[in-house]
Amino acid sequence: MKKEFIERLYTKHLQTESFPPTSSVYKLVTKIMLTLFPEQARKHFKSAQDLNAAFEMFETELCNILITMQQHLPGKANELAAAFMNKLPDVYDELNTDLEAIVKGDPAAKSEYEVIRAYPGFYSMAFYRMAHVLHNLNIPLLPRALTEYAHSKTGIDIHPGARVGTYMFIDHGTGITIGETAVIGKHVKLYQGVTLGAL
Repeated sequence: MKKEFIERLYTKHLQTESFPPTSSVYKLVTKIMLTLFPEQARKHFKSAQDLNAAFEMFETELCNILITMQQHLPGKANELAAAFMNKLPDVYDELNTDLEAIVKGDPAAKSEYEVIRAYPGFYSMAFYRMAHVLHNLNIPLLPRALTEYAHSKTGIDIHPGARVGTYMFIDHGTGITIGETAVIGKHVKLYQGVTLGAL
């Protein structure tokens, strides 16, 4: 390897700012999703206290992730982690409207259980709705990392800055792109190959 190349690359390594690994963020959100929707999980909680302890652990985990990027945050890591967790009941309610829209709007959907386990539209909306909360808290990078992860799994690309109303039904979904400037109202159904927000 040429010495000049190694030196140039080493300089970049020294100058690159540290952010948490993408995997730590999507693993945390996956754990939260499995707790919100136990239909996907192997583990079920034996008591409300155990469930509460799990959410406290998630808050600590998010705080630890945010601490690694504190210099880029608009506030204290612990306060932002608490603000995110306090929004989870709203996210849960919104996702339940999405779930209802899919079950009522798709004759092929046999049950909520099936939608939660197998529908990419619901999966992408879950990641989007949590990423949107982080976006609204002005947390950099992490919201995009989450929606890009969901995009890689589902083929559905939703920018965390987009505004998406309740009762959202993404059917099939491959090739859907919802850009940052998109504003979508309530009770909307989108099919594959749709782009919203492009100039």
